[in-house]
Parts: sequence; structure tokens; C-alpha cells
Amino acid sequence: MLDQTELQLSAERAFLGSIYPEMRAVRIRAEGSDIILSVILDKEPSEIVREAISAAATEISEDFPGECDRVVEDVIVNSGPIAIENGVSWSCIYERSE
Repeated sequence: MLDQTELQLSAERAFLGSIYPEMRAVRIRAEGSDIILSVILDKEPSEIVREAISAAATEISEDFPGECDRVVEDVIVNSGPIAIENGVSWSCIYERSE
């Protein structure tokens, strides 16, 4: 089982220097042997932002060889309030002040 603290540290390292202005929040959690990476944006991502998210997902998965089946990149475009999911344990990697 993936350790949530190790997962959070891995994601923080992967996104270091890769937070773009359109990113409102970056969250991560483990779901069995899958890693769910949620990136909330205020507009459609540019190719550079998509590549940064994919590169971070690859770095995260490489930190957990044999433990992680896949990293699901959940990119959400939402300029409204960020929903809080009850009962879901997300680790917040980044949240823009609004």
C-alpha cells in the first residue's frame, strides 16, 4: 500500500518549479495501487502545462516502482469554487490564494 506522506513528498518534488499561473490547486491521493493526481485549472491548459503535469506524473510513478500500477491525471477546468469531497483523503500539494 502506498504511504500518503511519501506520496505527498514525491508530488511536491515533482511539481517543484512547475506550478503555472492557471493552476488553482494540485492534489494527490492513493486509491489501492493507483495514484490519483488532480490538477484544477482556471482555463484550458496550454501544451506546456499539459506536458508539465504529465512529467510530474511520470516522476511520481518512478518513485514507487512495483507499488504503483498507474497515475491517473485528472485535469479539471473550473473557475468556480473548488469542491471539497467528503470522505476522500487528498494531500494538497498546491492551492492558489484566491
